[in-house]
Amino acid sequence: PPPEFLKDMPKVERIDGLNFMWMRLNTFRPPLDDIRVRQAIQYSIDREAIVSKVYEGLAKIAQGQLVTPLHVGFNPELKPWPYDPAKAKSLLSQYGKPVSVEMVIESSNYFPKGKDLAEAVASFMRDVGITTQIRYGEFGAWLQELMINPGDDISKRPYMMISRHN
Repeated sequence: PPPEFLKDMPKVERIDGLNFMWMRLNTFRPPLDDIRVRQAIQYSIDREAIVSKVYEGLAKIAQGQLVTPLHVGFNPELKPWPYDPAKAKSLLSQYGKPVSVEMVIESSNYFPKGKDLAEAVASFMRDVGITTQIRYGEFGAWLQELMINPGDDISKRPYMMISRHN
């Protein structure tokens, strides 16, 4: 359950699970086709702040992969991206052009704190100079944008998408 409900559930025990949040970057769309911009986005995100403020300590930082330690194939050698806004700004300076992206997030509360997460990520990106807009979509429309079918022009898909995997 979302953190705000736990106080009303004194008998609920917290255990690690298989759910995790992910962010997909469309590398077919400029400026995300440039590795410096993608890396700047990663360095701009303060994951510890998200865990403590958005999820009230009831989450763990992903270790650089789309699986948790409970999944087959988890690699303990991979580490999360460090929070380094100075490095993010340096990479953006090397890129040399203004960066603006739209983040798409499903808005029917499919996953806990989704809007709060998107706003936090966008705020961190703005702090390093990336203009960020958030677009919320209902689940059906969001799912259509997520799925890529043969013949689709991937370069017209959203810049960034945030969701949950379980």
